[in-house]
Order: sequence, then structure tokens, then C-alpha cells
Amino acid sequence: MRKIDLGGIWDFVADLDPKYHKSPAYASPEWDRSKWDKVVVPGVWNLYGDKYSLYEGVSWYVRDFDYHQKIGEKTAVLRLGGDKLPV
Repeated sequence: MRKIDLGGIWDFVADLDPKYHKSPAYASPEWDRSKWDKVVVPGVWNLYGDKYSLYEGVSWYVRDFDYHQKIGEKTAVLRLGGDKLPV
């Protein structure tokens, strides 16, 4: 099984507008993320700055990466391991 480490810099925004909570709009590659924060993942959004220190709610993380399927590969699994946060 191949592993791709997706840790590093991601785009991040706290979603303060309920109309987007169930919308895939933020997931669209065409969405303008130029004003989103750049954050390190793995991480905790409450440590991304004072404005997030007490934030509870919906947030979005986005990162582009290339994945090229190998011949014979039938399945790709994305595993998010939130249990491995840095201390």
C-alpha cells in the first residue's frame, strides 16, 4: 500500500455562514481561496490565532495534491488520523 503524507500547509476558513454548511461550494477547485488562512496540518484551529481561540463550529480545510493510480490499483483510501497531533 502506498502512503502519501498530506501534512503541511493547507488553506483554512471558519464557516460563519450557515448557507454553506451543507454546500459543496468550498470544495470546488474554482472557489477563490486567496483570502483564506494558510495553516499547518496536523494542527488545532484554536491555535491558529486569537480569532479562533474560542471558536466552535464548522470549518473547511483544503489542499490540492496529485494522485496517480498505478496499474492494477482498484481502490484509494483517504485516512485522516486526528489522533497523531503534535505535542
